[in-house]
Amino acid sequence: MKALNFEQSASQKIYNDYINRIKRTTATLTKEDRHDVLLEFNSHIYEGMKRESGGSEVDRLLKLTENLGSPEEVLKPCNR
Repeated sequence: MKALNFEQSASQKIYNDYINRIKRTTATLTKEDRHDVLLEFNSHIYEGMKRESGGSEVDRLLKLTENLGSPEEVLKPCNR
């Protein structure tokens, strides 16, 4: 998975933290499944950032990750 790059350092930190939470949450999955989950979330973030307009980059990213949900909650069924 190719990590996304953001213009603002705060946006990059938010993104990196969110991706790291996904990685921690999916640590018990197979390598292939972890990769698939990361690709899916990364794709949603990429597409969402392209689609959203208005507001700062940080605000758009925060709104997007909020809509995607907490990785710990969204991915809970994966860890059963």
